[in-house]
Amino acid sequence: MFIRARKRKRLNKTGQKSAGFELFAFTWAMACLFHQFSFADWRWYDKGILLTAAVLSVLYKPSWQRFAVLIIVDWLSVAWEFPLHPNHIVFSWVVNATLITSLLIVAYKNKGISDPDMASNWYAVFAPWLRVELCILYFFTVFHKLNVVYFEVDLSCAAKLHLEINDRFPLMPEGKWALYSAIYGTLIIEAAIPLLLLFRRTFFAGAVLGVLFHALLALHSHMGLFSFSSTMMALFTVFLPLHYARALKPSESICKIWRLGLLGAGALLLVWISRGLFPWGPFLEEKLHHNWKLGFLGYYVYVVVALILFIRAKRVGMGDSEQIAVGNWRAQPALIAFSLLLIINGFGPYFGLKTQTSFSMFSNLQTENGTTNHLIMPSGIQVTSWQYDFVEIVGSNEPNLIGANENDLFVVYLELRRIRTSARSDFWVTFRRNGKNETFDMKKPETHNVLPALGPLAKRYFFFRHFERDPMNVRCQQ
Repeated sequence: MFIRARKRKRLNKTGQKSAGFELFAFTWAMACLFHQFSFADWRWYDKGILLTAAVLSVLYKPSWQRFAVLIIVDWLSVAWEFPLHPNHIVFSWVVNATLITSLLIVAYKNKGISDPDMASNWYAVFAPWLRVELCILYFFTVFHKLNVVYFEVDLSCAAKLHLEINDRFPLMPEGKWALYSAIYGTLIIEAAIPLLLLFRRTFFAGAVLGVLFHALLALHSHMGLFSFSSTMMALFTVFLPLHYARALKPSESICKIWRLGLLGAGALLLVWISRGLFPWGPFLEEKLHHNWKLGFLGYYVYVVVALILFIRAKRVGMGDSEQIAVGNWRAQPALIAFSLLLIINGFGPYFGLKTQTSFSMFSNLQTENGTTNHLIMPSGIQVTSWQYDFVEIVGSNEPNLIGANENDLFVVYLELRRIRTSARSDFWVTFRRNGKNETFDMKKPETHNVLPALGPLAKRYFFFRHFERDPMNVRCQQ
């Protein structure tokens, strides 16, 4: 009996130390679940089904072993589908790389994976660097918006999103003062969230402000926004001291109900996998594109529950001496490589590199053709000529290029080559480059030299958005 009591005490102590890890693993898996609901693409087939199973496994029991499987499957799946991802999925991919590398470091230092404190040791290594990476993301969301067009009320993405949210949920004023408030308020809030999170006296306010701000953004009809918002919520948890994580842990009775619900979700996943064997298969395929509605509703239930638990945790943890978040970034300086990768990616538009997935979402930024609308960064620092080499689409059978033609947008030549590399077998396009009309037709080999294919790695990196003729008149793009 004494031995059992000692064992129970040891397990309880280990569980308390790993509370921060379990909270992050759970919320990161929840973000992955909302990704699955946001995007009706590869995530519902083949490797996407394996990814969903890994997500449900972590949500059932957030052990470090299950979480390791999830992030590896997620990292490989996203890598295979590059570059066609939203900004936050690219950011999450770098976060997952940080997680995987930190696990390898901990396993190497501990001479294996048998350490009972593996979860807490792993968390202590990755948590401080995830804080740095989140701050880098917020830096670029603010920095890219420092351009002339963002502050124009008739063109600004902030004003546009404000009006579009209000069209869907008419809860806010629409006067010019409200639109200017949205423009400057967005900048102030996005700058304030990371600053508040970094200091122990204000991290509670920063987390609440962040959750509420992203919940407001997620009201927009763009399906990826509640997926993005859930990613931010997960990353807020790494700023919390351990006593918050412990206080946020639900009771065992709630956990049992949750696990029963996950078993039901697992059963639905099996139904989806076997849909081809039953007459309801076509019906499920037809309904796939409406799954975001369930994810949208589920996200707001998640937000409400999270806020209630978080406020309760603050009250329970008042007076606790443990006020500092776990981990120190100086302990593993090698992990700075992933922060540098995020910085290079973020500065990509100004250096003449990629313009899409460079964290410039909804910012009105434009840097192509030797001109820029940014208030600080000059156009002369570009180290490549890629953004100078662009074409005008005359005609095509590819929807993305048809849209560029209809909206009078230019297309970067390297981006056109990427599109051609991944296009279907009947793809064709006529474009004007350097004043000369050229035609590429997949069915006519003699035309292939006007639009060479990219290599397997190059096609996964180069990703440029279509751009306006006038950099001072830039419509809002994602």
